[in-house]
Amino acid sequence: MTLTFGSLFSGIGGFDLGFERAGMKCAWQCEIDKKASAVLAHHWPEVMRYEDVRTIGKGNAEPVDLICGGFPCQDLSVAGKRKGLAGERSGLWFEFHRILSELRPQWVVIENVPGLLSSNRGRDFAILLSGLEDIGYLSAWRVLDAQYFGVAQRRRRVFIVASLGNGRAAEVLFERENNTENVSVEKPRTTVIGSLRARGDGQLHAGAKLIKAKNGIRYVTPTECERLQGFPDGWTGGQADSSRYRQLGNAVCVPVIEWIGKRIVEVQ
Repeated sequence: MTLTFGSLFSGIGGFDLGFERAGMKCAWQCEIDKKASAVLAHHWPEVMRYEDVRTIGKGNAEPVDLICGGFPCQDLSVAGKRKGLAGERSGLWFEFHRILSELRPQWVVIENVPGLLSSNRGRDFAILLSGLEDIGYLSAWRVLDAQYFGVAQRRRRVFIVASLGNGRAAEVLFERENNTENVSVEKPRTTVIGSLRARGDGQLHAGAKLIKAKNGIRYVTPTECERLQGFPDGWTGGQADSSRYRQLGNAVCVPVIEWIGKRIVEVQ
């Protein structure tokens, strides 16, 4: 049976593309940014789209097997003011939680910056996990780095997988070796695009798109940024480069999501 999913904070569809590559089907999306929503409409013209997570609930959203999303990270990032879940943007986690409590999918997949783990001295992460447990979900989490999934950038993100009423989430994010409890570590599978390699904090954004090339320093092109995130060339085409850089910088790395999706399908 093909698993269906709903996508919150969809951006340009990193979760959506990754899960579809894993064999799932997108039932609906939600994205408030109009330019990013236009990218979604281009690639998923038949999929139902909502504008605001605050308008989604059991009264208007189709039940799905999985709900995913990377809720806003600005208040959690170590580069920001770190208001945490009390911040206006990262506080949208509570809308995410409400939607889960109303729709009750079997699976939940959440992505965010590693700063989530230390926000408010760890209390925000505890609030998130306990909130999932309160509505019946058991969770596992792991920091995964995009460089080990076939793209040429270092991009560490926290991924939380939760399953309703059982411990299957741990089987998704962690692997056993020789039938023991030891967790295996992914071996690097990095694909380098020419001389390109994103380093540092792994962020892609308009202010950090210079790289070393054979003839000196040059800009990373939007197409190269698409490759760094695992999207097909031209995925964000037809708009200003500034919008493309911003959207790709906010996106989730597609191959990481594909790996998680395939693991969910395997243990389902």
